[in-house]
Amino acid sequence: MEVNGQWSDIKDFISNRSVGIQYFVANNMYYLFASDYPMIMTAQIPMDGSAASDQSDFETNYKPNANKPLLPSLTTVTTLYELNNKDLKLARAASEVGSDGTATVTIKIPGTPGTGDGRYIEGGYGTTEDYDKDDFALVWVSDNDRLIAWQVALVQNPSASAPVPDSVIQGMGIVPGMGIAMPNYPIVKNFYDDEAPIDNQGWYFWPVAQGNNLPPCGETEVEAIAGWAFCPSGLYFNIKYCRKTLTSGGIRIDFWWAKQ
Repeated sequence: MEVNGQWSDIKDFISNRSVGIQYFVANNMYYLFASDYPMIMTAQIPMDGSAASDQSDFETNYKPNANKPLLPSLTTVTTLYELNNKDLKLARAASEVGSDGTATVTIKIPGTPGTGDGRYIEGGYGTTEDYDKDDFALVWVSDNDRLIAWQVALVQNPSASAPVPDSVIQGMGIVPGMGIAMPNYPIVKNFYDDEAPIDNQGWYFWPVAQGNNLPPCGETEVEAIAGWAFCPSGLYFNIKYCRKTLTSGGIRIDFWWAKQ
């Protein structure tokens, strides 16, 4: 809806609706308009001196800030993944398969626990010297040193000399200050779907040809959803290499993560 009014009308319109004023000059006349869609207010101020007070008011108090873009400027959005505040850190680990057909790679997340320090992990590769179609991997983060259990114990008793039992953390539900439940503590969080049937949990390896009639080696790769997964300092990152039919071989892991 468009309404044509006087200078006083359009002043009230822009004041009440917190919108800007637009103008152009033609035929010795200021043509004014302001929009708060679907409402549009227009007005004219002659420049021949017949409305000197309106002209002076407009030129002194409104014209310097007029003709701003009607649409908001495009905002540059920078995500956590794109912030230039992290240094790439490369890490590696290895383990050999035991008699149970598994090999677990464990690496302690560097930094000072309890300071907000840690690593933003983006992903990693796992490679094996041979390949079997049933090979798969499980990934989880654990509190091997019971840092969380110690924190709870010290909150309950500042003179505590031991962490609370694992069962206390398991039964707490959502752990205060962490926002997650830990029913399998000291496992803090699984990155395989432990709610799926056991035969559907984890991530298979795939064969990589080596050429020269050599048998293929195995490889798997995982990337974090939404760019980064934050792992607090002092916790442990674990990858378990599982072989259903073989009890030999080993796994080599390359991580790429970042320190803020």
